[in-house]
Amino acid sequence: MQTDTESFPEPAESAFVMQHLRSIIIHSLDSFNFANAEFACERLLAMDLENLDSTYLYNLTLFRQGKYKSCYAKMINSDACEHLGCVFILGQCCLKLQRYKEGIYHLLKLNYLYNESSLEEGMNTDSSYDPFFFVTPSQKYHYEFRRKIMPDSSMIYHLLGDLYRGMNDVKNSALNYAQALKFNQYDFEAFQELCKLGSVGSRGSLKRNTSTSLMPNEVGSSSAGAGVGAGSKPSILVNKEIEKSDKYLYKLYIIFAKSFKSMSKYDCYKAIRLLVLLPEREKETPWVLSKLGRLHFEIVNYKQSEYYFIKLRKLDRTRLEDMEYYSTLLWHLHRKVELTYLANELHDLDTESPITWCTIGNLLSLTREPDEAIKCFNKAIKLDDSFTYAYTLKGHEYFGNDNYEMALENFRMSLLIDSRHYNALYGIGMVYINLGDYQKADYHFRKAVSINPINIILICCVGMVLEKLNKKHLALRQYELANKLQPTNPLPIFKMAQLLFSMQQYPQALKYFEILKDLAPDEASVHFLLGQLYNVQNDKFSAIREFTIALNLDPKGNYLIGEAMESLKDK
Repeated sequence: MQTDTESFPEPAESAFVMQHLRSIIIHSLDSFNFANAEFACERLLAMDLENLDSTYLYNLTLFRQGKYKSCYAKMINSDACEHLGCVFILGQCCLKLQRYKEGIYHLLKLNYLYNESSLEEGMNTDSSYDPFFFVTPSQKYHYEFRRKIMPDSSMIYHLLGDLYRGMNDVKNSALNYAQALKFNQYDFEAFQELCKLGSVGSRGSLKRNTSTSLMPNEVGSSSAGAGVGAGSKPSILVNKEIEKSDKYLYKLYIIFAKSFKSMSKYDCYKAIRLLVLLPEREKETPWVLSKLGRLHFEIVNYKQSEYYFIKLRKLDRTRLEDMEYYSTLLWHLHRKVELTYLANELHDLDTESPITWCTIGNLLSLTREPDEAIKCFNKAIKLDDSFTYAYTLKGHEYFGNDNYEMALENFRMSLLIDSRHYNALYGIGMVYINLGDYQKADYHFRKAVSINPINIILICCVGMVLEKLNKKHLALRQYELANKLQPTNPLPIFKMAQLLFSMQQYPQALKYFEILKDLAPDEASVHFLLGQLYNVQNDKFSAIREFTIALNLDPKGNYLIGEAMESLKDK
């Protein structure tokens, strides 16, 4: 009788077994069965330990499981550093482990395999080193049926952009994101990163590349397995439809790109107009609703912002992106119940997200629990130390408690991470205005306005500083500008009315106070100041009426209002 070991079959050709194992691995990766993929990878490497394509699959499997250190250790200082796929995974590990320079070094060492000149010279004859498989419309259309496990050129350049961004090298990060877009104009994430870097110019637009150097030969690749010749009638019709769909998608992406670019430059009105041009089915998607909510928030149009965020939440209650801004909106609107629901839902959804803890922090800030709110913002920072908004919210919380030193420290941390974060500049300006250092306040408010020139709160802050510096006519111009941008917003009208009153321009002040009374009928301070104005003009009856309304709206201010009413009796 034969033993078990003697009966084990020997493969006639190991290449067939290896290919079989590769398919098992790729299928396991596609179906998220990572443990099974890793097991099969070990069988594959047992057959040929020196095969770098096999090494790539093994490390790809480790990376997908989040085993970044293990993956890094297996590739560094090995022959894997000469394989484009392996180096791509090594670069991804370096990004996760914050070894940015190392990742860049290894990727640039092999740039002759994936740069444009490589494509022009036709250097990539080996299919393992052909990263130009996602360039033409036909290649993109057929990718689902002819997909590759290796990285393509656009993915490599995108990774380099991420690594340079990790080093805060804006110039090289932008160059690589732009190069990624050159090979794949549908890499919208690369475009968004370019916008965030403030580097979108002629290089950074989603331009269709018509250069023949980016059009590899595609003999016989026009039909999706239809079994027809490249020049046949069905093939020509399919190609026409592919070109048509590519043109449609390109135009759609152009609208998204222009709107996001405008949003990044805080040209919010233009961004809103562009998004409104989208087809109805696109306007009802989470990304568009989220951005419309954010855009209206940025221009202090809180009512419309709330409308879009509510619509978004009805469509997708599990979405985290931009919820930190929605929570701040609810804070501004004093929506305690809604903010409580949002905080609880996000906590149930993901306790490891900094957005969740910023939302909870905003809730605790609204309920006047500053110490607990700061703990939540610290938790957000611990989860992601590059989350700019958490530092800003923490800074505002310290500012609200008159801890100006800690407020400045957090606002400056925000600016270190994102130099275009105008909210932090606004916070620093508010600290300096409270400290009486009006020159520094003016500098920071104006810098914030240079980033977001249509935010009426920032413009009014510049006006406030000018008032403090006794430049009242210049201050009035700022308030007029803010009013021109948003004619129905009460803030600039109130500031104009108040300033004109102090300048003893009573008829003009009265005009704005009357407008304010209609826009904000429940604002006690408006009625109180209007009462004072009538008092100065010796209109005793109107003054008493306005003081009475103010007293009813704000009983806590009875002492101040009572004093004003007593002064009427003296007259």
